[in-house]
Amino acid sequence: MPHPSPLHDVTAATGAVFAESAGWSLPAHYGDPDGEYRRTLAGAGLFDTSHAAKLELTGPDAPMFLGNLSTNVTKNLPLGGGCEAYFCDPRAKVQFQSWIYHVRLGDGRHAMWVETTPGRNADLVKYLDRYLISEQVEIADVTEQFAQMHFAGPKAVEILSETLGDAIPELPEFAHMERTFGAGATCSVRRRDPLGLPGYDVVCLNERAEGVWRMLAAAGATPAGLDTYETLRIEAGTPVFGPDIGANRFVMEVGNAARAVS
Repeated sequence: MPHPSPLHDVTAATGAVFAESAGWSLPAHYGDPDGEYRRTLAGAGLFDTSHAAKLELTGPDAPMFLGNLSTNVTKNLPLGGGCEAYFCDPRAKVQFQSWIYHVRLGDGRHAMWVETTPGRNADLVKYLDRYLISEQVEIADVTEQFAQMHFAGPKAVEILSETLGDAIPELPEFAHMERTFGAGATCSVRRRDPLGLPGYDVVCLNERAEGVWRMLAAAGATPAGLDTYETLRIEAGTPVFGPDIGANRFVMEVGNAARAVS
């Protein structure tokens, strides 16, 4: 059985037609893929991307550990900063595509959040653990603890500002901030543009996800499925591991190498 998304009930009530993606049951569309596509380009689409693989690395050596293994510089990544990076084999062939963020946890500790492509969380844990010798680093797979949604379009900033009741600062891609939605739903809001449109990832604990989704939809974001997401991603030329990047691909042959390789 596919793993249900924490947003399953609210998306089902909106009319989602579900399909399996990387072992998860997620909205493929809401009955009108063409309409979802047009409304995303004109306003903003709201996508359930909870199947994104999510790791949390804590400990004083975590930033250096990731920088030693990945293609980008993470040692001095500031709180609120992020980057794209790849983990490679000794021949410089891509094994994992990732997005790395310096975050602050609910208990005040700093951590490195590593996202990779859906379904590859357990494999990335094994890969990282293989190189963990004496470093003070703890690796946790938090994929199933956190919901994730992406919303993108020319009105994304306007909708986010209306939802939060506050103006949103201009953020470069991969920069992020903590914001509270409604009564105590603190989320990480991350600037990211995989669809070639101004976009944000919103990550929150599962129990907060439905309320956040409803607030964004009420502010004008159009629920849209992964069919539309994939169409826009391909049109934007954004490569992902699996369909576009294989394990035999040299990292410098990947389209995003200029920003993901230090």
